Amino acid sequence: MDTSQGGGVGVTVTTEGPGGVPILINAPTMGFNNSFELTGLAPGRYTVELQAVVSGEAQVSSRQTIDLADGSTLSVRGTAPASVSGHVTFEGPDHPSNGIRVLLSDGKRGSYAQLQQDGSFSFDSNNPVSPGRYEVYINNAPGGYVKSVAAKGAPVSGDTVEIAEGASVQLSVVVGNAVRSKLDGIALRDGKPVSAAMVLLLPQDLNRSLIIRRDQSDSDGTFTLPEISPGRYTLLAIDDGSDLAYQDPAVIRPYLAEGQVIDIPAEDNAPVKVKVIARKR
Repeated sequence: MDTSQGGGVGVTVTTEGPGGVPILINAPTMGFNNSFELTGLAPGRYTVELQAVVSGEAQVSSRQTIDLADGSTLSVRGTAPASVSGHVTFEGPDHPSNGIRVLLSDGKRGSYAQLQQDGSFSFDSNNPVSPGRYEVYINNAPGGYVKSVAAKGAPVSGDTVEIAEGASVQLSVVVGNAVRSKLDGIALRDGKPVSAAMVLLLPQDLNRSLIIRRDQSDSDGTFTLPEISPGRYTLLAIDDGSDLAYQDPAVIRPYLAEGQVIDIPAEDNAPVKVKVIARKR
C-alpha cells in the first residue's frame, strides 16, 4: 500500500477464538520503501485489517483473511474498497423514525451507513466496504426486518451480497414490518428436563450469524429465545456448548439433521419441546 503522501499504515491482526470471538494478536510491523511486513506470527488463520493514514486522516481500509503455514512468507497488499450505496423501501404506510442504519456484516465485523430521509444510503470513505460476502441488516427500525435484497454490480443470494474489490454496487432493500417473536420451550432428554444445555435457533442460511438466537436452559430445562424475525429456523439443544464455535457453519452443520425445523411466527404460543443431543467430539 502506497504511503508516500506523508502518511502510514495501521495494521490490526486477529484470530478466531472460542465461539468465534476475535482475539487480537500482537504482530510487530517493520516498514520500509512504502511497504511493511508483519513478524512473529505462528502458523494459523488470521484476519489482517489495513488502514491507510494520509495527512493524519484515515482514508482507506481493507480486510483479508489469510492462512499462514509453518515457514511461509506472509504477503498482504492493500485492496481497493468498493463503492456501495442504495435505497431502502419500507412496506406499510408508516415510515420509521430517524436514526435507521443499514448494516453489512461478514459475521465478524460490520460496516454501517446512515439512512437518509428519502430512503437512500451510502458507505463513505470513513466507513468503506472491503471485498467479501456480506449479510444485509437494518438497525433501529422497530419491527423491521430485511425481506429482500437486489443489487446491481454484485451477485445476491437471499439477503447476502458478494462484493468484489473496487466494485460499484447499488443495493435495493425491501424492509418488511412484523412484530418480532419470542420462543419459549423446554430442553429434554429421555423425557426429563435438562439444565445448562445450549439452545440455538439457527436460520436456514447459517452465514447469517447476527440472527442466531442462543440461550442456556435453566434448572427446570426451560429457555426463552427473544427478538426473532419471521422465517424458517432449526432449533437445537446441545448438552455441552462450552467453547463451541456455533457461529461457524462448518462446525454447526453436522448437528442440523438432529434439529427441529420451526417456522416463526409459530401457529400458537405453546412452549416447544426440544431433544437434547450430545456434543460431537
